Formats: sequence, structure tokens, C-alpha cells
Amino acid sequence: MAKLGCPCGNTLWNGCDENNPQCCFYPWEELRSHMDDLAFFELEYTAGVRSVEIWQCWECDRLMVFDNPKSNSVTRWFKRVCADDFPKEMENEPHEIGVFFNDAFFDTVCRKLDLEEGSDKYSFIGMRHDPAEKLLSPRVMMEKFFDATNERVRNWWNARVYEDWIVLYDAFDHDMKQPLKAWRRYQPN
Repeated sequence: MAKLGCPCGNTLWNGCDENNPQCCFYPWEELRSHMDDLAFFELEYTAGVRSVEIWQCWECDRLMVFDNPKSNSVTRWFKRVCADDFPKEMENEPHEIGVFFNDAFFDTVCRKLDLEEGSDKYSFIGMRHDPAEKLLSPRVMMEKFFDATNERVRNWWNARVYEDWIVLYDAFDHDMKQPLKAWRRYQPN
């Protein structure tokens, strides 16, 4: 269990409660390169996989980014800004496009898979993959969640991650035309 002090004075911890601050960003490119060989939720912990761990303060909505998931040091700090403040010309700047999800997404996935009648059993961690279960791979996640058009699954968004901006879009805004939320990098005092 880890704790982190937010500049607003709130203490964040990744224990078992509804305010778990952990979020992740996986680039689509990374997901496509591991479609069937890793479990979706273990990508963050796999050597050589580019993912970004992000903690979100539930008091002030700041984001604290750990560019190296193996490190416990915050590398970038972001403050929430109006989504309309995101400059459209920034879309031409270097960035990665992917999926941003919070810790509650794991629970959402578990509930949905448990409720499906006749659903296959899925292995969430590939290292302990039971041959009687299907691997919950990025391919399965895309088919069942990210490409699902007939139902809304909460706690994930399309995202653009820049050096100085993090911008979230509705899960079904595939063209990423209208930002929902945006954060801009700042230097804490």
C-alpha cells in the first residue's frame, strides 16, 4: 500500500476503498502490439511496456503522473482546467492516443463479465493463466468494452497524453472531437 501527499493537503492512498486514486493510460499502439500475449490489466507491470500510472486527487482533481511505473516518484503534476481551454492546434503536437481508466474500471469489467450468461471465464493475470480460462487480453477488452457500441461501460475514456496536457474524450467519441476533461501541467510550489 502506498501513500502520497497532494499539494492541496489531501493524503492519497491506494488501499481498498471507493476513493482509490490510481488511474492508468495505455497507448492504443501498445495495446495493438500485445493483442493476445498479455492480460490487459497486467500491461502496466510488464517490462518494456509503455504505460503511465496516474494518481488523481478526489479533493482537488489534480493528476500526479508516474512516467516510470516502477518508480515511486511523481514526474509531472497537472491541474484541472476547462476542457474548452485545450488549444485545438495542440492536436498537431507530439502525443500518444490511448485509453485512460481509473481503478473502478477493473470492478466494472469484473461485474460485467460475471453477469454475462454463459460467459467464458477469464484469466485477469496471464502469468497464472489457467488453460481452462480465456486470457483477458487487449483483444478481448476491445471486443467486449472498447468497441462495444450498444452499451456504455463506465470508468474509461479515450485520451490524448502530451508532455504538458492530458485530455479525455467520451469513450464513444472515436474521432476525439469534443474534449470532456482536461488537465494542464504545472510546477508545484
